[in-house]
Amino acid sequence: MDGWQTVHHCPRSVPTHAYNVSMNKTTSNPYAQQILAKGRDLPTAPAPKAEYPRTIHGRTFETEAEYKEALADFLNGM
Repeated sequence: MDGWQTVHHCPRSVPTHAYNVSMNKTTSNPYAQQILAKGRDLPTAPAPKAEYPRTIHGRTFETEAEYKEALADFLNGM
């Protein structure tokens, strides 16, 4: 069965597990590459969720909606 349906197996192919392990230590993020170059592991914990009331640069936002409205005004140049 020669043709497009023929599956060719490369005898030198890398096992899937080895490929996945090596890919875990590469990233296009230069900051992550710097951390990895120092021999440390990348953090896996997500950032903590913001709690309200919240003070940013001396301004207090009582709710997330208030913060998002102020942020939208800032981004729109108001």
